[in-house]
Amino acid sequence: MILSLYRLLQPLLESLFGLTVFALELLIRLKPSLKEKFSKLIQTYRMRRSSGVPAYLEVDYESLSGKKPIWIHAASGEFEYAKPLVRALKQRGETVFVTYFSPTYRGAIEKDPGVAASCPLPLDNAPEIRDLIKRLNPRCLMIARTDTWPNLIYECAREGVPTLLFSATFHALSGRVGGLASLLTKATYPYLTSAHGVTDEDCRLLESFGVKKTVPAGDTRYDQVLARLSSAKPLIPGLRDRLHQEVLVAGSVWREDIENILPGLTQEIEGRRNFSAILVPHEVSTEMIDELSARIKVRGLKFATYSQLEAATGPSDGRLDILIVDKVGILAELYQIGQLAFVGGSFRKTVHSVMEPLAAGCITFVGPKHLNNREAIEFQFEQILDSRHAPVFTYAPVVCTKDSEEFREKLHGVLMAIEAIKDGQPDVRGAIQKMVKSRGGASEKALEWLEGL
Repeated sequence: MILSLYRLLQPLLESLFGLTVFALELLIRLKPSLKEKFSKLIQTYRMRRSSGVPAYLEVDYESLSGKKPIWIHAASGEFEYAKPLVRALKQRGETVFVTYFSPTYRGAIEKDPGVAASCPLPLDNAPEIRDLIKRLNPRCLMIARTDTWPNLIYECAREGVPTLLFSATFHALSGRVGGLASLLTKATYPYLTSAHGVTDEDCRLLESFGVKKTVPAGDTRYDQVLARLSSAKPLIPGLRDRLHQEVLVAGSVWREDIENILPGLTQEIEGRRNFSAILVPHEVSTEMIDELSARIKVRGLKFATYSQLEAATGPSDGRLDILIVDKVGILAELYQIGQLAFVGGSFRKTVHSVMEPLAAGCITFVGPKHLNNREAIEFQFEQILDSRHAPVFTYAPVVCTKDSEEFREKLHGVLMAIEAIKDGQPDVRGAIQKMVKSRGGASEKALEWLEGL
């Protein structure tokens, strides 16, 4: 009944979305300062009819004819979950077609060498979804994470297209778990062919939503992160030698993060003189870089930006206390030269992924806003073990801090524990990396599902 009601109301909901976008565009003309706030929402609607016709009609289906493409859907950044599958499918000679909901990852999807064609998913409009399925004639649909639109799932089931939800997990803040949205989830999920949960707990929840066939397969992001680290981009030659012995990489940081971690970083830099920090803003803008530089300069610390070192215009001698990174796309590589990491967003709203620093073997700090991230929670309770499974380090791989003072205290404690390690034994970095590698393999299980069709 809930699904039938949704299918009946969906055209009205889509029309209301269109009217809302039209109203916002009028409002922005009156108050241009609102453009930045609503531009993504407007683009999400407009990109589906940018040339006056539905975007899915602009796909070159002739080039896909007779190939029975593998259809992958990812809402936006969830494409990171799909990348190892796309890469493996291309190696196997499969044709991959990708749909997405948000415009954020559109460029990355279109540039991916494993993607034969792509387009925005229709706004769960049943006739358009049906038409897309008939034109595409896919072998199956594989959905990353949780972006299960009711009409998409229902129409695939009706047309006999097998569907797999992979890397499925639900954090404590997910709206799909409780409230009105859960009713629609329970009405939709029985139409899925199969679902791969990250854990047994996820599978039990998926089964409670009506999924008939579930497998605890793990998280494909581990495969993507491990692949990313194995094909690292080159950094500035000699960069590691410009930093002190111990290095903390603060990745994807916002102002709120900087305000909470900078006092502790400064104290350790001034007190130890063998410690450096690398600050990587989430948004690399002139304003942010200038603000960071001013904050550090007033403390009398020796610093430079990444671009200054790259152009040989920064300090030419001695080791840096702080490196400010004003270049995008190298965070994974930077984690590999640090022993410690801090992951941004965790003093702001929601933490970014802790997988990359953990895969690089870093002891990883987070602030209090980390409940959205399963790994940030789980790795707080993991022990760092040696080859004989004996605990070898006082702290867990992820260290949670509730405020600036606790960050300062725990940072000092971790550095003292690292200092006590002699001749690289125990190998804390190697032990953390081993823990992450053991969680790989989810992509292979998704490919096994495909082979079984």
